Amino acid sequence: MIKKLQEQNGFTLIESLIVLSLVGIFLLIPVIPFNKMEADIENSLFFEELQSSITLLQNESVLNDEWTEIEMRPNAREIVFRVIGKRNHILNRSIALPDTIEILGGSKVYRFLSESGNQGNLNKTRFQVGDKFYTLSFKLGSGRFELSEEK
Repeated sequence: MIKKLQEQNGFTLIESLIVLSLVGIFLLIPVIPFNKMEADIENSLFFEELQSSITLLQNESVLNDEWTEIEMRPNAREIVFRVIGKRNHILNRSIALPDTIEILGGSKVYRFLSESGNQGNLNKTRFQVGDKFYTLSFKLGSGRFELSEEK
């Protein structure tokens, strides 16, 4: 009386482990470039927010006859924007630096004069993003600014 072995459908343990290992490897491949892309996007958004905040403070100064200032705080890893003498003004805020950006040099304060938007501080602020350097510079008397990558 020989019993006939029944055929079993399914995968063996080894086959299942091989498939799971391959799936795990394929899932890890796209993570690597996404981290760099995420950091690049975060840096771009930071610089866009910085430029728009500077423009808003200059406009507040010129159009609403207010004194405004920007304070670079490298040790606190933030940039503070405020309308002088107005504690609860809507433009009073700070933006934190992303982990990948450093402000080089010490603290700096840029003040925009009421009615004109001019400011006398021509010190440049340098930012380091990995191996790249960016410079924020203001033009003499006009209050205009430029954020450019150093070559």
